[in-house]
Amino acid sequence: MKSMENKTLEELDNLENDYIARHWDTRGRHESDMELNDIARAKIAAVKRDHGICFLAKFNPANTESIFVPYDGRLIYNFEYDIAVPVEDEELRRLLILLNDRQAQNYSSIMERIFNRASEIGGIAKSSFYKLMEKQSSARKRRASALCSQQHHPRDDPSHHNPTMNHIQRIQSPFPGLWPDGKLRCIDSATTRKTGVEIRGILDILVDLNITGLYTAFFHFHAHVGELEIIIFQGRWSIFKSPVWQVQIDCREYPLININTGQPFYVPAFLEMLILWVQ
Repeated sequence: MKSMENKTLEELDNLENDYIARHWDTRGRHESDMELNDIARAKIAAVKRDHGICFLAKFNPANTESIFVPYDGRLIYNFEYDIAVPVEDEELRRLLILLNDRQAQNYSSIMERIFNRASEIGGIAKSSFYKLMEKQSSARKRRASALCSQQHHPRDDPSHHNPTMNHIQRIQSPFPGLWPDGKLRCIDSATTRKTGVEIRGILDILVDLNITGLYTAFFHFHAHVGELEIIIFQGRWSIFKSPVWQVQIDCREYPLININTGQPFYVPAFLEMLILWVQ
C-alpha cells in the first residue's frame, strides 16, 4: 500500500488493468493476493488527496436519505463501499436512487451513467465488471454493427412497407385461463408491465455478463409455466464444469419470486451480487 500512496488515479488505473490481465484465468484476481484491494484503497486516498475531501457511497444504499458518507482516512474493508467522489453530487444521488428503483429499466445503462458521472466529478466507482465488459465488447459491437449495416436494408424489412407490424397486437380472450398449477393467469396490465420490466432487466444484465467472458450465463424462459431459469458457469462453459449459481424464478406476478427460497427476487440485488463476483 505504501508504494501506491503518491500515485495518481491514472497510474492506479493502469496498475488495476495490469493486475486483471495477469490474473485473467481467475476472473481478474488471485485468491490470496491483496493487491487489488490495496489499489482500491489507494484510489480512495487519491481522491481525498487531490480534492481535500472525499465522500463514499454504495450502489445499493441502505438509506437513500444519507447516500454519501464522509471519508475520514480509516481503513475501508472489502465490499464496504463502491464509489468515492469529492462532492455530494445530486445527479449521482439521483442515479443511485434510480438504480434501486424496482420499476427502473435498463440497469446496465444506469450503471454506465453512474461510472461516467463519478469520473466527470473527479471520483471513482468499482468498475471491474463494466470496465471489462466495455473492453471486451467494444470490438465485438463494432463488428456486429458493421455486419448488420451490410446485411440490413429498409426495403427488405416488412415493417418498412407495413407500419402496423411495428406494434404487437394483443388478443385477449374472455377468460385468461389457468396456469398448470391451477393458479389464475393475471391479465392486469400494470402487473404484467412490472413483471416485464423486471424480466428485461435480468436478461439485460445476463447478456452483459456473457459479454465480459468472465462467466457463461444460460437462461431460458418457460412460458407455459411463467418461469425464468438461470444457470451460470465460471469462465467458458465446459461439459466438465458445474454451475456456480442457478435459480428458478416465478415471473407470473410482481414481485418475482425465487422458487428455490420462496423469497422475492429483485433486480438491483441480483446486479449487486454479480458486481461483487467480478470486482
